[in-house]
Amino acid sequence: MIRSELQKKLAAAGMDLRQAEAVAIAIAEHQDKLATKSDIEKLESSISSLRTDVKSDMDSFRSEVRSELKTQFRWLMTMQFVS
Repeated sequence: MIRSELQKKLAAAGMDLRQAEAVAIAIAEHQDKLATKSDIEKLESSISSLRTDVKSDMDSFRSEVRSELKTQFRWLMTMQFVS
């Protein structure tokens, strides 16, 4: 059904009838591999969630690094005064 409708639309737009049929067949054969709007929305949501998780992880990592650097700096300063 979709194939014949697509073929008619392509032919109405000026495409040669044989070419329109070939394009319609190719699309129909691979239709299950095409992303739907819902697929894209799910992917966008997953990417957004992942972005939030990565940002949170980076913020935590940054905080840990700062804390460790402060600790190391204090240690170095203490060692300098002890020496």
